[in-house]
Amino acid sequence: MFLSPAVSCHPAYRALLPRLKAGGKFLDIGCYIGQDLRRLALDGVPEQNLIGTDIVDHWKLGFEFFNDKDRFHAQYIESDLLHPNGAMERLFGQIDVVSIIHVLHQWDWNTQILACKEVAKFTKTGSVIIGYQGGTNDITKRTKWNVENGQKEFTLHDPKTFMDMWKIVGEEMEMEWNTEAKIVPWDELATRTEDVAYLGEDFALLRFLVKRVR
Repeated sequence: MFLSPAVSCHPAYRALLPRLKAGGKFLDIGCYIGQDLRRLALDGVPEQNLIGTDIVDHWKLGFEFFNDKDRFHAQYIESDLLHPNGAMERLFGQIDVVSIIHVLHQWDWNTQILACKEVAKFTKTGSVIIGYQGGTNDITKRTKWNVENGQKEFTLHDPKTFMDMWKIVGEEMEMEWNTEAKIVPWDELATRTEDVAYLGEDFALLRFLVKRVR
């Protein structure tokens, strides 16, 4: 799941490629070893427009894994999304497409709001945020499961709560967002359902696309 490119599985990927090939900037938040950025480069996006960031540096591991240190030249910035450093702040308002995959679900509701506000700072009118994350197909059952297992009461979204969250982000930042969210089969990311069964029978894959309208 974590080594294979995921961004190219998103239905919006093909439609966004021309914009990126024409000079649009792409930011991969939680880029890990850079597998998604390499897929974009393979599909013709100029590497100077590809930026990856993560709180822990696995970038060097990516060069070892793909054996391409002399050929792959995307930019990497080690930074905490919730406390961005100067290099990240210089990207505010500059990004056309943001990808954030398997990141937001690690936090509770309030922290996800804060994280989404930080993501929003990188955007401009017309920017698109795409991604996947762990979700739930039964929000009531998930909340009960979390409480019974000593976890934070809220971590995983269903489509409605995810869209509600971005509505709050828009209102508090005086921005307008068009948000799409959907529970999709795990095989969309080449993942077997049995491999995530231990996380609860309601655990599901949430796919989203958030476009900044204003």
